[in-house]
Amino acid sequence: MRQSKVRASAPAALLKGAVITLALLVALVVFVFAGFNTFFTAFHRVFFSGDTWLFNFSDTLIRLYPPQFWFDAATAIGVMTIVEAVVLGVAAWQWGRAVR
Repeated sequence: MRQSKVRASAPAALLKGAVITLALLVALVVFVFAGFNTFFTAFHRVFFSGDTWLFNFSDTLIRLYPPQFWFDAATAIGVMTIVEAVVLGVAAWQWGRAVR
C-alpha cells in the first residue's frame, strides 16, 4: 500500500521540481539582465575568497577563457536546463494524468 502512494505522488513531485527549476531560472535571468556586474560580482564572492577571482585581460587564464566563452557556456547550460525542465515537466504531467 505504501509503495503505491509513493508511485502516485512521484509525478506531482517531478512536476513541482520542474516548475521550481523554471521559476528559479527566470528569476536568475531577470537578476542578470537587471545588473550583470552586480550578479557577476556576487557570484564570484560566493565561490572565491577576497579578490582572487580578479584577473587582468593580459593574464593567461583570461586569454584561454575569454568572457565570451563564459557567456556562451552559461547560455548553453541555461538552455539545456530549461529544455530538461520542460521535458521532465511535460512527462510528469502526462504521467500524473495516467495515474489518476
